Amino acid sequence: MLDGIDYYPKKKKRILPKLIWLLLFILVLGGLWYYFQDLDFSQSKSVSIIISQPTEYVGSEDEVIEDTDESITPKVIVSNEESLDEVVSNYEANTQN
Repeated sequence: MLDGIDYYPKKKKRILPKLIWLLLFILVLGGLWYYFQDLDFSQSKSVSIIISQPTEYVGSEDEVIEDTDESITPKVIVSNEESLDEVVSNYEANTQN
């Protein structure tokens, strides 16, 4: 002891590390509760996928065939390439400004 000093102050307890550990513990418990909240352990879930036809499967559809004397020809679209060239040249002229 030093001469004339009867009282030594106690060391302050650090509460911050304990508080951080408590908050982490509560956070982990909350995460586990959230994870296990929607899980149901009473039923075993099947992970296999079964693909089958429905019980009321209709195998055939009614088909209608029309007999016509007209020949089937594709429609020919006449394109006007000159107007396309004009549009391209006008576009090029307008974009060069």
